Amino acid sequence: MKMQDNTKALLDAIAVVEDMNKVHTVDIDHETGTASSHEKKHGITLKKNKGHGGEHMSTNASGTKANLQKYLKKHYDGDHKDMHPEIYK
Repeated sequence: MKMQDNTKALLDAIAVVEDMNKVHTVDIDHETGTASSHEKKHGITLKKNKGHGGEHMSTNASGTKANLQKYLKKHYDGDHKDMHPEIYK
């Protein structure tokens, strides 16, 4: 491998690690909007979304990509990659 190829591979690896540690937010269509021990265990923060009339419509889940991958797998019982493919890129 050339030095240039090694440098690019190293920068690509750093970008992947940074993305896994960056906080991401997804809409989980969850009605309660309150974190239980399951969310806390996975480092996930929940925040209720309000509809146009002010009623609670859904919930955002925020956390690192690594934590969201673990959380969504359990939350969606196997449909996690279909529901939020952006978290698995």
